[in-house]
Amino acid sequence: LSEVLCERLEEEPSAAMAVWTDLKQRELPLNEATMDLLFRACARSGGLPAAEAVMREAVGLLTPSVRAAALVSLIKWCKEDKSSFEKIMNLVDEAERTPEEMEYMSYANFLYSGVDGYSK
Repeated sequence: LSEVLCERLEEEPSAAMAVWTDLKQRELPLNEATMDLLFRACARSGGLPAAEAVMREAVGLLTPSVRAAALVSLIKWCKEDKSSFEKIMNLVDEAERTPEEMEYMSYANFLYSGVDGYSK
C-alpha cells in the first residue's frame, strides 16, 4: 500500500509531504522503493529541506538497511552541491558513522555527481 500511495507523486510531486504524513499516520511499512519515490518527489517540489524533514521524522521508523538506502536516495535526488551533501551527511548520527556506512555514502556521492563532482 505504501508504494501505491506514492504512485500519486509521479503526477503530483507537490503532494510529497501529504503522502509522507499519510504513510506515518497509517503506520504503513516503509521500504527502499517508498523512500526513493518520496525523495524523487521532494526533488521536484520542496527540494532538500522537504527531504531533510522526512528523514528527521523517519527516525525510529526505518530499519537500518532501509535508512541507509533512503540516505542514498536522498543523495541521488536532492543533492545539488557540496553544501547540500554536507547537510545530508549531518542527518547521519554518530552510531551510523561506521567506516562501511561512510564509504557507502561517499560512493553514492561520487556515483550521483556530475563531471565537476556536484552538478546534476
